[in-house]
Amino acid sequence: MLSKQPRIQVSLDPGVKSSLAFLAEHRHQSLSQVAGDLIEKALELEEDLYFSQVGERRLKELKALTVSHDDAWK
Repeated sequence: MLSKQPRIQVSLDPGVKSSLAFLAEHRHQSLSQVAGDLIEKALELEEDLYFSQVGERRLKELKALTVSHDDAWK
């Protein structure tokens, strides 16, 4: 049965392909399923890292704008 999912072609080092094949056999999934799952997880991690960096930058900017409790009640 043909998949309706978009396809991409990726070149892998032999060691990476071997690891991917091992995971696929262990999980009883196809190489494509395992590769797709790993890519999805990697994208989620990249997104988390990006938003973490944005949040840290915003916290630093906010700290520069804050007023201490004592100064606020003077």
